[in-house]
Amino acid sequence: AWLYIDQMDVSLPLLSWRAAEEATDKIHLPPSALERLHGVIGGRTEGDEAAPIVLKVSPSKPCPSAPLAEVYGGIGEFTAEEDCAVIPQWMVATLGLEPNTRLLLVARRLPLGESCSLRVMNPVSLEESDQRAMLEAGLSRYTTLTQGSRITIAEGTMLDVFVSAVEPGPACCIINTDMAVDLQMDLKPAPVPDTVIHLQRKYLLLSTLCVRFAYFSCKATLSPE
Repeated sequence: AWLYIDQMDVSLPLLSWRAAEEATDKIHLPPSALERLHGVIGGRTEGDEAAPIVLKVSPSKPCPSAPLAEVYGGIGEFTAEEDCAVIPQWMVATLGLEPNTRLLLVARRLPLGESCSLRVMNPVSLEESDQRAMLEAGLSRYTTLTQGSRITIAEGTMLDVFVSAVEPGPACCIINTDMAVDLQMDLKPAPVPDTVIHLQRKYLLLSTLCVRFAYFSCKATLSPE
């Protein structure tokens, strides 16, 4: 069963952090965090309409040059060492975290996502990989999407994905919801005539795990080397 928060935001004590090379938004917490949340969070089944609890992550001292001041992530395991949260590396870059910066984590619910726009920053050739399957499988490891963040998708190939828009924004839950996903890629294949070819494809994504997308739109721009 997922964990759900009923009414109010719940703040955890400030924690230090350690990065992990994981293609997910899951945040691993110390066992004491579960005790902190236990009194205000109720257990419900996955079939309930309420969105699962997620964590708003922000540094105790914001970095002025960081792309974002806060991001959202799902809860992983309560196996981290005390006074420490284990977060994915992409969160470190997005928040501009310094080694001695402590994290403020707030448990809350987000609205269920309706649509999002994703841009692959280091795309692979369409002939080399099924982009639809990669994104669908990769996003099944995420609980949330935050507009303006750059997340990591790892399905054989590592993809750097910029979340350019989400509805409703600025962040949403992508568990137990049907989402329209618009994917944009800039590809550089073998030499082609001096013209730009615009491709637009639509796929029907099948349900996998708890992530379901209504449709998947792929826009690719092919340009010569």
